[in-house]
Amino acid sequence: MGAGSGTPGCGSHSGEKGSIAYDGQSFFREGILKVPVVNTVGAGDSFCAGFMYGVIQGRSIPDSLRIGAETAAAVVAKFEPY
Repeated sequence: MGAGSGTPGCGSHSGEKGSIAYDGQSFFREGILKVPVVNTVGAGDSFCAGFMYGVIQGRSIPDSLRIGAETAAAVVAKFEPY
């Protein structure tokens, strides 16, 4: 599931339940980072941005899920919706 690899893939996040991704062969799960939640606006979008950043950079699926979780955690811990 790398950029331009042609590998089918899918990812999903479920808030406090963490995230899951499938690369066409295996499922990968990642938990959340426990942070004080101030505002959830943009949490899903930021997770997706972090996850795709990891994929585009050629990182593994587990690493990309972790990057997505870290990005979302940084966003929900602040009140900066705009």
